[in-house]
Amino acid sequence: MIMNIKRICIVCMMLPGIVTISHAGSIYSQSGIGLFKFFSGTNNRGLGGVRIGTISATKLPYLNPANLSLITTTRFDGSFLFEQTDISIFNVEGKRADAILNSFQLTFPVKSSFSFAFGLQPYSTTAYDYTSLINNDGFEAVQSVSGAGSLQRGFLNLGGKINNIISVGVGTDFYFGRVKKTWRLTYLDSQFFPTADENQSFLSGIGVHLGMLARLHKKLYVGAVYYSAATINIENKAVFNFGKETDIVTKDEKLPEIFGMGASFIPNNNLQIAFDYMVQASKENEQDVLTGRQKHNARKIGFGIAVQPSTKLLSSPLKRLIYNFGFTASTMPYLDERGEVVDERFFTAGLSIPFANGKSMLDLSIEFGKRGRIPQNNAQESMIRVVAGVGTGELWFLRRKQ
Repeated sequence: MIMNIKRICIVCMMLPGIVTISHAGSIYSQSGIGLFKFFSGTNNRGLGGVRIGTISATKLPYLNPANLSLITTTRFDGSFLFEQTDISIFNVEGKRADAILNSFQLTFPVKSSFSFAFGLQPYSTTAYDYTSLINNDGFEAVQSVSGAGSLQRGFLNLGGKINNIISVGVGTDFYFGRVKKTWRLTYLDSQFFPTADENQSFLSGIGVHLGMLARLHKKLYVGAVYYSAATINIENKAVFNFGKETDIVTKDEKLPEIFGMGASFIPNNNLQIAFDYMVQASKENEQDVLTGRQKHNARKIGFGIAVQPSTKLLSSPLKRLIYNFGFTASTMPYLDERGEVVDERFFTAGLSIPFANGKSMLDLSIEFGKRGRIPQNNAQESMIRVVAGVGTGELWFLRRKQ
C-alpha cells in the first residue's frame, strides 16, 4: 500500500507547474550515493579541474599520488567550498546555497625523493529538498522529498621518483559516510493521518589507487591514474512511520573504476598549459542498489592555463600572482529518470597569492556552470562555486640530496 502511494506521488510530482523547490541543492543528487566530486584542490578548480599531469612544488596533489615526488618540505593544504544553485524544473524556480569542506591534506617527505600524505575530501554529496501538491484518489496532499549526507574519502598516499624521468605513487582510500532520505505525505483533510518513510544508509569501504608522472621533455609532462572499483558496504535502515515498522538491510555497491590521463606543457617559467581526460567506468546496464537508477560511464575533460608574470622573489607582489583560467565538461555516472544522460559544463578562474617568500599560498577560485538541459532532462541547474584555501610549508624534515 505504502509503495503504491509513493509511486503515484512520484509520478504526480513530475507534472508541470505543481513542484515547489524549497532548498534543493541538486535534484540530480538523489540518484545513487549522490553527486560525485573529482578530487580537486583550490588551485586545480581554477585551472578547469586539471591535475593529473600538472607539476608544482607547493600545490598538493589530490588525484595523482605520483606528484608527491615534487614536494620536498612538510606542507599543509585546506579549503572550503561555497556553492549557490539556481534550479529550474519546467517553469518553477528554486535556489539553494551551501558551504562544505572541499579538501584537507598534510604531506611530509619520508626519504630521498619520496613523500607521504594523508587527507580528507568528499567523494560524493547528497542535498535536495522539495515539496509538491498532489491529488491522490481525490484527496489533496502535500508531498515532501528530501535527502542529505555524503560519502567521505580519507586517503593515505606515498609517491616518489624512480629516476629523473618517471615518478610513481600508490594510495589507499577509506570511504565512510551517511546518507539520509525522507519521504513525507501530509493530507490537507485532517481525517487522514500523515505518513513518512525515512531511510538512513551507513556507508563504508576500502579501495586502492595508482599514479604515474613522466617527464617526456623539459617542457612536457604526462600523467596517468587508476582508482579501483571499491566495494561499499551499505547498511540501510528504513523506518516506515505509517506502519510503525523498521527494516534493516545490508547491501554492497560497487564504485566505478576511474581511469585518467593528463599532460602539461610549460614553454617558460611564466606559463603552464594543461589538460585532463577521465572515465568513471561502470558495468553496462548496471543499476545502483539504493535507487535503482541505471549507471552510465561518466567522462570528464578539462583544459586550463596558468600564468605568472614573474617568478622572482624580488618582483612586486602583483607580478608574482598566479592567474588560472579553464573549462571543464563532464557527464554524470547515472542516467536521469527518463534514461537520458545528464551533463555539466563550467568555466573557471582562479588566483593564487604567494606569501612567506613563496613558501605559502592563498588560493581563490570561482566557477560558473550548468548541470542538465531542458527539454532533454527534466531539470536544469545553474551554479556559482567559490573555493578559498590556504597552503603552507615548513622544514620539519630535511630531505637528503640524492
